[in-house]
Amino acid sequence: MSAGVIRQICVGSVCTVLPHPANNYRPYSLRHPVLAALSAFLVAAKVLTVVLVAATPEVASLSTISGSALLKSTNAARAEAGLPALEDHPLLRRSAQLKAQDMIAHDYFEHTSPTGVTPWKWFDDAGYRYVYAGENLAIDFTASEPIHTAWMRSPGHRKNILSDKYRNIGIAVVTGEYEGRTTTVVVQHFGSLTAAAAPAPTAKPAATIAPSLPSPSPSQATPTPSVRTPTPAPAVIPPPSPPTILEPAEGDILPSGASTVRGVTEREASVKIALDGQTVGTVTAQTDGTFTGSVTPPNDQERDAVLSATASRSGKTSPPSAPRRVHIDTRGPSIADRGALFLPDPAGDPRRALLLLPFQEQPKTARAVIRGATLPLTLRGAIALASVPIEHTTSPVSIHAEDAQGNAHDATVTPARSFHVTPRTAGETDTRERVLKTTGQLRSITTIVLFVVATLLALNILVYIRIQHLDVIAHGLTVIAIVLALLWTT
Repeated sequence: MSAGVIRQICVGSVCTVLPHPANNYRPYSLRHPVLAALSAFLVAAKVLTVVLVAATPEVASLSTISGSALLKSTNAARAEAGLPALEDHPLLRRSAQLKAQDMIAHDYFEHTSPTGVTPWKWFDDAGYRYVYAGENLAIDFTASEPIHTAWMRSPGHRKNILSDKYRNIGIAVVTGEYEGRTTTVVVQHFGSLTAAAAPAPTAKPAATIAPSLPSPSPSQATPTPSVRTPTPAPAVIPPPSPPTILEPAEGDILPSGASTVRGVTEREASVKIALDGQTVGTVTAQTDGTFTGSVTPPNDQERDAVLSATASRSGKTSPPSAPRRVHIDTRGPSIADRGALFLPDPAGDPRRALLLLPFQEQPKTARAVIRGATLPLTLRGAIALASVPIEHTTSPVSIHAEDAQGNAHDATVTPARSFHVTPRTAGETDTRERVLKTTGQLRSITTIVLFVVATLLALNILVYIRIQHLDVIAHGLTVIAIVLALLWTT
């Protein structure tokens, strides 16, 4: 090969990628026809990728609605309006759960059921004795923030969220079948408890007026009064003073098992400890007047209760101590009725399914066993997720969950299947693998093009920095922007 040919090849190569007097400082690779063809190729490759992916089975979307997130958004909106935060109340959570389950069970989405049941029934069934109450509903959402946004844009829902009459709130999130499709229903209940009755006024005793007696007649002799030595009355031993409960504190939670009750009274007095008026234990005070006992609350309950104590000594019983209001929580994080579901695998694997276990409250730990195998669970608020082999989706699931107070709950559920899986044939599996391989290759090509164009454009600007063609630079930057947009939307 002659030196002239080699020289032409070198000059041609340089002119392809670098500005040079021979190419009028316009590299062949950055000229408008080349860049236009490159842009068209990239767009066509993106369209092909979208078409190929659309031809594969759709991956089910997972609802990530969280009651705690909705509560946080609600109280943030109230804070902006200068209103106090609403307190999460277990009885309102229960009433909201009952309403959501009834809507799923009877296939309706209304404040009043088709049989005429109003929302207030669920407040009563949960034991929440309200003076004011309200309800917000939502359906077919997959995230918490859009629900709150939609409620705040609706005058009626916004009025409930920003009402100064409410002090408590309870939120339930239930997934199930509605009108032939799997969806998520959200119920938000508001309320204010009935005010405590004021003590009846003490009636003043009627004034007793002594009757006037006739004056003795002067002619009558005044009898000499007889004087008797009074018999000493027996010594009266007063009842002991009411005990004082020091532990638990006002508002403390009584979990499952025995909780310590500590207080002070008169020394060596016998102390009876009562829960809601029922005696649950008796202890004897020490010589310094302190006493320590225990109370075991009933299982599977969540409610407010009153703890009190009385002291006895020498056959005398004191009045009850000042009431100590506590909260019994022995229910544990139970599974929401009708809530467990098998959903399609988010990764599109036909050999596996996604197990969704919604709890009525957020557990601290949870364990699930299916066909003797323990499933690794992922906790997302009050929802537990696990990947399960498709052949296990007809089997019951044994669940053990514990809350922050140590309450445990065990249950066995048979989750519903909200989908039907048809195993792929060998040809379908091969086609899917080719599609995934092709889309990966197209993305790699797009990334390489981005690097090459960006490098060529940088060289074009820097080699002859005093000689620039703005149209070449603008077109090159346009191609880079197209490549970035295509990568961003992949």
